[in-house]
Amino acid sequence: MRKVMGPLLGLAAGPLLAGALAAPAWADCRQGEGDGPRVALVLSGGGALAASQVGAIRVLEENKVPIHCVLGTSMGAVVGALYAAGYNADQIKHIFIDADWNSISTGAVSYRERSFRTKEEQRDFFSDYVVGISDKGVVLPSGVTSLRGIRLHLRTWLDQLPVETSFDNLPIPYRAIGTDLNTGLAVTLDHGDVVDAAVASMAVPGLYPPQKMNGYVLVDGGMSKQMPVDVARAMGADIIIAVDLTVGVKRIEDGAPISAVDTAMRLIDLQVMRNWQEQVDALQPQDIHIRPDMTGLSTYAFDKVREGYERGVKATEAYRSRLQEIAATAAPVTRNLDRSDEKVPLVAVTVDTNSGIEDSVIINRLGLDAGDTATRKRIQEGLESVYAIGVFDDVDYRMTPGTDGAELHILTEPNALGKNLLSVGARMSTTLDGDATYQLLAKFTRRPTNRFGGRFNAVVGLGSDNLLDLAYTHPLGGDARLFVESGMQLSSRRVPVAIGDERIAERLDQSAEIRGRIGREFGQWGLASVGGFASALQSDVQVGTDPGLGAQSGNYLGLTGQLAIDTLNSPSFPTSGIVADVRLSQFYEQEGIPGTDGLRSEIDLASAATFGPIGTYISFEGGAIDQDAIGLPIFHLGGFKRLSGFLDNSIPTTRYGLWRGEIFTRLGGFNQGSLSTPIFIGATFEVARSDLDVIGSEFGDDITAGSLYGAINTPLGPAYLAWGYGEGGRQAVYVFFGRAF
Repeated sequence: MRKVMGPLLGLAAGPLLAGALAAPAWADCRQGEGDGPRVALVLSGGGALAASQVGAIRVLEENKVPIHCVLGTSMGAVVGALYAAGYNADQIKHIFIDADWNSISTGAVSYRERSFRTKEEQRDFFSDYVVGISDKGVVLPSGVTSLRGIRLHLRTWLDQLPVETSFDNLPIPYRAIGTDLNTGLAVTLDHGDVVDAAVASMAVPGLYPPQKMNGYVLVDGGMSKQMPVDVARAMGADIIIAVDLTVGVKRIEDGAPISAVDTAMRLIDLQVMRNWQEQVDALQPQDIHIRPDMTGLSTYAFDKVREGYERGVKATEAYRSRLQEIAATAAPVTRNLDRSDEKVPLVAVTVDTNSGIEDSVIINRLGLDAGDTATRKRIQEGLESVYAIGVFDDVDYRMTPGTDGAELHILTEPNALGKNLLSVGARMSTTLDGDATYQLLAKFTRRPTNRFGGRFNAVVGLGSDNLLDLAYTHPLGGDARLFVESGMQLSSRRVPVAIGDERIAERLDQSAEIRGRIGREFGQWGLASVGGFASALQSDVQVGTDPGLGAQSGNYLGLTGQLAIDTLNSPSFPTSGIVADVRLSQFYEQEGIPGTDGLRSEIDLASAATFGPIGTYISFEGGAIDQDAIGLPIFHLGGFKRLSGFLDNSIPTTRYGLWRGEIFTRLGGFNQGSLSTPIFIGATFEVARSDLDVIGSEFGDDITAGSLYGAINTPLGPAYLAWGYGEGGRQAVYVFFGRAF
């Protein structure tokens, strides 16, 4: 991965010199017995293009070419680590090519694996992109995305390797190249943890956070040594087989626009090309320089890795006769992989954490302890559950084998932004008649507040609707899935009042509420809770004359219950999964006023599926109030996807059902490594049936509406621009930054 977003320009300006090796390594390619030349496999950086290197390895194996040492930079270091660990080409193809790299490379836990309460909290905000707040000021993220997913994927396949070891002790001696962020020089990683070395080698500056290893602060090795030919020569290699994925820098055409980002990326590309040329010049006549055809492929096109694999096969087969010569003369090698995915008995499970969370909570969430049997899948699922606590930057593990079983050691890294986090969101809608609503949102979160993973949230919304919501959650139980939550909310909302096409008034609804609940999460997919509340609502006419349509004032006291399931694979553009959410509120008569005693019920159901390039989302939401409970808070429809074309909350009702069908497809978008901003277009069709007809007799029992929208799903969260059309010729334009489902 050599192209980056937000690169560190100081690296491009510094003296990126070759050869700053971590330790003398001149004879490390001389392992094994027998006469004959020693062969080094050198793998350049290249992101998704590294699939071609897997194809090249396949041809080397078919021709029985002995490899005495393997060296890699960036994603080449990842492929090289798997090969050095003893996996053959078919196994690496499964590990590398059959993996979902578009998800793995983002580093974030998938939406489906988030805790249910985290899903609830993130619905109105940018996904995860927050800043920290400390006594020293604002703390910015060190990278746009995380290496957590890549590290975990590699760990599950390389956990049989000893951690504190010389890389000469691997089945094939191995080296990974990183760039020292302090000096800009290349660092050859030759000992320690193989996974950490491979991950550090691909820490693209600005995209991924720098990695600390062996006393260095490291970023992507392509910044200093894109193809480590000279290191292989220093290790004693007589013949070098270099699989080179470096793509040249195109000339800037006259009159072409050049942005600041383009300039920064180009400086990085030029530096990569400069150090790459030095390594190409170091190749000798006996070496093989394999350059697969990269036409139509790119460093970020993980959807084309299978094609890249075949390109690597084809390019390497062109050297078949030379490879057979090398196989006939080179010294033999012995590979000693002893790796299986069978069940492993655990003799101990330990935790190393400075995140402030109890070890017992982590072990209970992991679901594994001494005496249990572990598999790769079970460990990975357990780590996802631990990560879902929501206070870690990374959760990793080590496996130490023994005679009676293995010791599983869990390592956690606290959030680099600290405990105090800030997230934002925004929404705006306007009808073509000039009515508008808007709101800016900010959420402050402190986590953890205690050793069980407690959380405090403060949400502020400013605009046509104002909001202050405070909530504190305290986990209970050994695995912190049981919780108690308390909170309060103050809000004011401007509600338009209309009959037919005529807007006759604007009302200000002000409310105050205190609440509490006790609940339990079920895995990451469900939640059940019961609680209570006390609230007050005051409605006042601000403009015009309100005939009382939806106006309410009163004090309320009641109990609540919720049962919810959410297995969607994405909060913004889901292609699989379901939602089922039932909420009941029992109100009790207040101050002897009739009509304030009764049940208020709400339900949300949805299912997502995909058919080729088309995503579908079918949903139903409904609400009902006991017919005699005329004094209870009612529901409001109107707004994007809730009768589009009508102004937000402009349709009051005591009983309704809203059906929505939605289709969307991806058009493409900007991709830069793991920094992806896909573009979507979509449409909705909405039908609602309401028992309280306050919008005019022109409508029958059903109200129809729909919308067309475009959206960019940025790393910060989705941004929407939509046009809505409602029955009766109503139209509205919507702008959202944050969730819209």
